[in-house]
Amino acid sequence: MLEIEKWVKSKPPLIAIMALQFASSAEDFHYFLNAYHEGNYLDRSEIIITPEEWIKFYFSSRYLKEYLTGTFKKLGGLASLGAEYYEMLNTIKKERAKYGHKIFNEKLKNEWVNLTIENKTEVISEIKAFTQDLIKSNLDDIQSEIDDEPDSQLQSELKNALNNPEMIFFIRVMSVCWFLYGETHTKLFWKARKGNLDSLDKLLRIDKRLIYDHKIKDIYIKSENSTNKAVFNTINNALQNRYKPKITLRKVKDKIAGMISSFSELLGYRLTIPEIQNLFDSIAHDFDKSKLIDEDLPESIESYSKAIQREKKLIKSRHGTGHKNI
Repeated sequence: MLEIEKWVKSKPPLIAIMALQFASSAEDFHYFLNAYHEGNYLDRSEIIITPEEWIKFYFSSRYLKEYLTGTFKKLGGLASLGAEYYEMLNTIKKERAKYGHKIFNEKLKNEWVNLTIENKTEVISEIKAFTQDLIKSNLDDIQSEIDDEPDSQLQSELKNALNNPEMIFFIRVMSVCWFLYGETHTKLFWKARKGNLDSLDKLLRIDKRLIYDHKIKDIYIKSENSTNKAVFNTINNALQNRYKPKITLRKVKDKIAGMISSFSELLGYRLTIPEIQNLFDSIAHDFDKSKLIDEDLPESIESYSKAIQREKKLIKSRHGTGHKNI
């Protein structure tokens, strides 16, 4: 039995699924971020879509989410189950935001009380079957990586999906904004269009074609003739460079740990720092039996706790203000 399987069994299913998906993706995130940082990531969108069409993706967040969810569902297996899990979490998040935490919980409780015994049994069975399938798919996927036996059919289908502009935008912009900056591409985009220098700098470092947006292009043109060269220099530097600095695997794992902690609280079960550390330790041991711990993590719980709290603060402050506008 894998160590991560033992970890999963002692946690609520929804929490276990979320944490396992995030933590097991750390190495992949690190590889992609630095491959792109070094300019080694093939940007096929330059070939298959015009800059004007690309910019439209910033205005169509709902369409992109629906497209991506549909695409992952078509891939089947873990990708499909993951898409369904995302839809479920998104529904919970929207309902909680709509009614507030207290009223949302009371509403769920009342709906549950009014169900018949047969309906309650059916709901419990469906949830149990779904979570068990998703956990099993996660564990099977990790086991195939450990055994170096990747799903060739899934890899082929995923490769085909990556030829679509929407998928490229998801990888190149959406995921990088959320992971690297702790903000959605949409929020950064609208702030950039209002002249927010920090948002302009962040987005242009990962997406040079943003300069084709007429409002951002207008900001750039006006800055050339301005006596204050701060705006012009910021945009020029961002256009000529990628995001900085190069991100370490330790930093990637800290960010993921912060996300795991934040989402576990959102789902009503707060994972402790030792529990999160144990998850990463279990993954490290399963991939390399000579390792008892994840050597990328801090040695002390106190240091790790500070790192996670720092990342959680960044996530919580992503809707805040204070950045300089033009």
